[in-house]
Amino acid sequence: MSLLDRVETDGSLFDAMSAATFTMNGYHGLVSLDYDKAEDDEDEGVDPEWWELLRMVKDRKVHNHLCMLCLTGQSARCDGAFYSENSCPFAFKRLARLPGYQLVTSWEYGEGQGAIALFQVKKG
Repeated sequence: MSLLDRVETDGSLFDAMSAATFTMNGYHGLVSLDYDKAEDDEDEGVDPEWWELLRMVKDRKVHNHLCMLCLTGQSARCDGAFYSENSCPFAFKRLARLPGYQLVTSWEYGEGQGAIALFQVKKG
């Protein structure tokens, strides 16, 4: 079963990223998993590259929520997602081939059970 939800934004990248990361409603709906540090095992926890950037986010709730979207592929099998950058998730391959649709970034959950992709859609 696939669900494709197109979210209307104000057209800014900020608004689109807020929708894609589920941060558009302030604290309402933020995930509360606690990430104190990247795991010593590089295959577990928050991806070490993202950890260095995300540790600068001072608001603990926002920090933990964003960490949940930047786990290693191994950790995302159970919790959260991993950032797949400009690799288009399988579920969106057909959409990515449509005229006017350009992939901006994406995240994948579990072992292919779910994905979020952010596309720029050019009105034609």
